[in-house]
Amino acid sequence: MNNVLSEQDSQCFLDFFLRAYGLNILNHQLDNMQSAINSACQYYQFSEPSELLQKITQEPLCPERIMLIEKITIDESYFFRDDIQIDFLRTRILPNLIKEKRELGDKSLRIWSAGCSTGQEIYTITILLHQLLPDYASWNLHLIGTDINHQSLNRAMQAEFNEWNIRTGREFIDESGYFKPIEGSRYQLKAEIKDNVKFSYLNLAENSYPSIMDGTCALDLILCRNVFIYFNQPTIQAACTRFSEALNGGGILMLSVADPMQLECENFALKQIDDVFFFEKHWGAGVVGEEINAVQANYSTTEINVAPMTVQSTIVDKPLSLDACKQEIIPLLSAANWPGALSLVRKHLESYEQDAELYQFKAKCLVNLGQIFEAKIACEQSILYDSVEPHTYLLYGLILIQLGLLADAEKAFRQTIFLNNAFMEAHYQLGQLLLKKGQKSMAIKSIQNALDLAAEEAPDRPIHNVIPLTYSHFSDVMRNELEVLKKSQSYS
Repeated sequence: MNNVLSEQDSQCFLDFFLRAYGLNILNHQLDNMQSAINSACQYYQFSEPSELLQKITQEPLCPERIMLIEKITIDESYFFRDDIQIDFLRTRILPNLIKEKRELGDKSLRIWSAGCSTGQEIYTITILLHQLLPDYASWNLHLIGTDINHQSLNRAMQAEFNEWNIRTGREFIDESGYFKPIEGSRYQLKAEIKDNVKFSYLNLAENSYPSIMDGTCALDLILCRNVFIYFNQPTIQAACTRFSEALNGGGILMLSVADPMQLECENFALKQIDDVFFFEKHWGAGVVGEEINAVQANYSTTEINVAPMTVQSTIVDKPLSLDACKQEIIPLLSAANWPGALSLVRKHLESYEQDAELYQFKAKCLVNLGQIFEAKIACEQSILYDSVEPHTYLLYGLILIQLGLLADAEKAFRQTIFLNNAFMEAHYQLGQLLLKKGQKSMAIKSIQNALDLAAEEAPDRPIHNVIPLTYSHFSDVMRNELEVLKKSQSYS
């Protein structure tokens, strides 16, 4: 099939990409969209574009949709892109962050490259940190890259680049020690840099972040450069609000010079130093006000007219049943309304102060609001009241990783597996932790265990806590990770 799209079909696809990904496809990009649709129809044997549209609309993670995204999104990236911004990060932002952390006795940094393409941006940040930190190995570095293009993510994980992908000049490539020549005039990034970065799929147009499950919470710095130029204004505004919720107080959001700077987000202040613009999150922004609003939205008050000199008896409402309390909270958790859910959890804990699941809910809310130490305490309270709930131990392990307590996190994940050996996410998270600890062979074994468990599930079933990710798609992610890990072992 190589037909020109009808005007109606073209508009339907444009509406789909805007609705599903926030992508605003412009007139000069229509030929590329047409070519991508033709290729998908031919490869997957659809006789009409409308059949393809129906498929990708109904199945969010079908291979047809993945193929289209790979073809219509741009994966152009290179190391040290935008000299002015990179120099500002090297001389101002990162040194200030490091200084503040050292003064607090907190040797951790949490940085997210949102829309990371093939990974050069977050790898550049890692190289800068390696140069700025004489005690680099002793820091707990949480460095993540996310994108909607699976092909780009696979290339990022492989960390193999040619000269054009690097663009720093041969002198840096040959003498910096960060790149090792491999076959085909390509270069493998040094393991000390590569292994500190985690890549995963994330659609910035969805309400799936901030989240502890993918590490997009309690961040110090978010880079989202050359991404908003492809979004419409509502998607930009929604993403900025979620970015503000994902950052710690005083955290930085950096866009590119090509991205729109006129953002309406009360949690951010636009700042300029020399020729560089960036957004800084106000200290204490977002949580208190949203909690108050959430309480007001969920609870109505009744005005009582009191006659003069009349003594009124106090009427105490009968508390909801525990099950009814949880049914109020769960939709807010599913919608990632962490402030609203936290308000309800705190209210209901007054009546059910020894319920383990309410404390687990509290821990989820707190960690996704960046209050990691408080989340750890809530998790420990949950375990105190129910010491055999595997999901709480999984959450506890994820929280401990954020705090840099890797040995304790490993114990938590192993306890999760002891309680439920078929808990796929626990095997996978254990594998990621072992990888972080440099135990690559054991990490491969744990991820393979997770892959084997995923094969026993219905392919189109959503994974607990990672909706809309399905077992089928997550299996593909794990296979790719295993392939990259085994390949990197051969280079070692």
